[in-house]
Amino acid sequence: MPTRYRGGGGGNAEWARLGEDRERDVLKYLKDSMLARHIMFIRLRQQNVRFVNGVLVFCPLPEHELGAADVIIFPTGRQAIAIETKSRKGIHAEDQKKWRARWEKSGRKYYLVRTPEELDAII
Repeated sequence: MPTRYRGGGGGNAEWARLGEDRERDVLKYLKDSMLARHIMFIRLRQQNVRFVNGVLVFCPLPEHELGAADVIIFPTGRQAIAIETKSRKGIHAEDQKKWRARWEKSGRKYYLVRTPEELDAII
């Protein structure tokens, strides 16, 4: 049965049994795990919000930012790694596939992570 992450990190995850997996649970596990292991990371957000004349406006993202991975991690002594988190059934969008191709073309690793076990295998 699918599970939901409740916290803990560092490979000692506590999962609650629920009816669905959630991308945010995989992302939370990733962040908790990086903090527990003292691995630097940056959470990328796909939003371009500005105030225009006192009004909050969502602006289109620049082409090179579309589809960027959720997190870039910086393991000690290794190259930066891009990680995209998804639920078990989550779909890897075309923009994400294009960004992944550009990242990998630069000689860096990119992983699509759907479970804590997949993340732990990378680190």
